[in-house]
Amino acid sequence: MILEFVFDLFRREPVPIRDDELETLDRDGARALNYGMSRSIKRLRMRFFAILRTFLFLLWCWYMWRWSGSGLLAFVVFGAALTVLVDILRQLLAPRWLFYSHSRAHRAAEVVIVGSRVESGRSTRPARPLRPPLLMTLAISSACTLIGLPLVWLTLNQFGLATWDNVFANFFMPLCMLFIGAWRIGRGLLGIQYAKGATVGSRDLLLDSDDALDVYALALVLGVLLAPFGGSALVWAAFLVVLVRLAFVAYIWQRQRQALALLQKRIYRQHPHAPGANADWQYDETDTDLDR
Repeated sequence: MILEFVFDLFRREPVPIRDDELETLDRDGARALNYGMSRSIKRLRMRFFAILRTFLFLLWCWYMWRWSGSGLLAFVVFGAALTVLVDILRQLLAPRWLFYSHSRAHRAAEVVIVGSRVESGRSTRPARPLRPPLLMTLAISSACTLIGLPLVWLTLNQFGLATWDNVFANFFMPLCMLFIGAWRIGRGLLGIQYAKGATVGSRDLLLDSDDALDVYALALVLGVLLAPFGGSALVWAAFLVVLVRLAFVAYIWQRQRQALALLQKRIYRQHPHAPGANADWQYDETDTDLDR
């Protein structure tokens, strides 16, 4: 998520807003607004508080249980690996639900971008980002999990910080990992069953593996930069990984709120009653023109 955002800053040049995009905005603006306010904002809010809980938990473990810096960093990377594992289960058990959920989210985001730009008086919009297939995103995340975890371990081991005693010195850490692992996998399976309990596309089921890539990259960079300063410096590395992600999600959350506010202003000015604002974002399963 962070890596994609950084790459898009250098890759996405402004392009003129086309007439067909304005037609799509007039036709689907109210439904995109409803989707963004009821689902996109909710997901960002839940992700923000989930990362905040992780930060508070790490703070508690460091202060009360005296977890080492390498142990805290290992716990953060372990959580990212669990995210990839849950996404693999989602892809294996509910591929169609994933496809339509991501397609709907992408199309709604495109309408929100166009609507916010038009309402702010601009005639251009950022170029469409590259959309790698879901399997490619998951494959990259899985490969980084298989390669990234040993790479982080070997890097820290060069500084004498990745030994078993340094990482798992505290008795509660392996127990916490087992509990968190069982909890995350159990919740993931329940989420899959919940989405499959309804028609395809009516309940969201999305991949989160891009967040795992951010964790691996931040952990590797900060670990290499701070490892020469000793094990105590890795405490800051673990906290910085979580704080950077927390700040980024807060930033995206605020940007999304501003974009939806602009779109809402346009919708209710042009359509005071806006009957489509209370409709869900539904698609015919035969509609495959997802990049229009």
